[in-house]
Amino acid sequence: MPLGKEALPIRSKQHASHSNTARHRARLGKSQNKEFRRRGVFPFFDLPYELRHEILKLAILQETTPTATTHSRPSPSSSSSTTKKSYQQALVLFLTCRWLYEEAAAIFYQEVVLDTRASSDSGSSSSPTPFLVRSLTPRLYVRTLRIRFYVKEYHLGLFHTVYAPILRDMAQHGQLEHLVLELGYQFPSPSFWGGGARSGEEPDDADPFHDDVPIVPGRHRKDRELYAPLFVTQAPFQGFLKMLHGFSLSSSSSSPATMKKMTLYLEAADHPPFWCAFHRAHPSGEACGGSWPDDNTQLLKLRWRDLVKTFAGAQAPTDSWGIDAI
Repeated sequence: MPLGKEALPIRSKQHASHSNTARHRARLGKSQNKEFRRRGVFPFFDLPYELRHEILKLAILQETTPTATTHSRPSPSSSSSTTKKSYQQALVLFLTCRWLYEEAAAIFYQEVVLDTRASSDSGSSSSPTPFLVRSLTPRLYVRTLRIRFYVKEYHLGLFHTVYAPILRDMAQHGQLEHLVLELGYQFPSPSFWGGGARSGEEPDDADPFHDDVPIVPGRHRKDRELYAPLFVTQAPFQGFLKMLHGFSLSSSSSSPATMKKMTLYLEAADHPPFWCAFHRAHPSGEACGGSWPDDNTQLLKLRWRDLVKTFAGAQAPTDSWGIDAI
């Protein structure tokens, strides 16, 4: 009996599906072996902002975050190879177009550290840091600015006369939200401290570099007797307090030209005892006395508002060290 159509073997649907899937996988594997070819320009700016931001972070920051700076930003010659690559990658992105520069700069300059202590013994240490006085556009992208400086006349004097207007502009027209100040303690010159030491002769009964003397309080503390080193009455320190006071006033208003947060730190290892009234007590109850009992603590947070209220407007008495009141 001849075989009809009914007698022909019929492939089941399950077998057919498996066969098609196998052939599809074979074609897929074959296509994956081909070299990838770019088709036109990748539409980077068509991506969502969040995705662009993550891509730029990977491209710029790589394995390190190049935010630590001396004066402005560290020179590539003193950085690691990874940091050099990060700088080079950032420079390429900066030079692409204005749109990409703005998004890349917001990542690259998100946190900047200015360490003005590095060249404190050089002749140029009295000059303002170039990043703040020269680099107009980059500083507008800074969100957190950390400045490390000494308690010296030319360091403190720069804040009220030079830095305050710049910092206010960075908060008003830029993205500055948090200002962090680190007091790296180093004794000011004798003339900055006042007293007989300015003539090169130490007084016999007191040491102007360490001892507190009675000073005339300002209008906020007229009901108290104040004892502190004479440098707190000098113009550089008073100008520094004036800058802090100005930012404290603006931060309490609704003005958009204000930063959200300001923090003042002090080196824990070696500092005059009069600072101890403005930082936290040690958990063990042991007195600090100018040297923090715990070696693991590098910085102590100061209550800078109390510091301003205590010493703003303070003056040296006329009979102290034989000098006139300021």
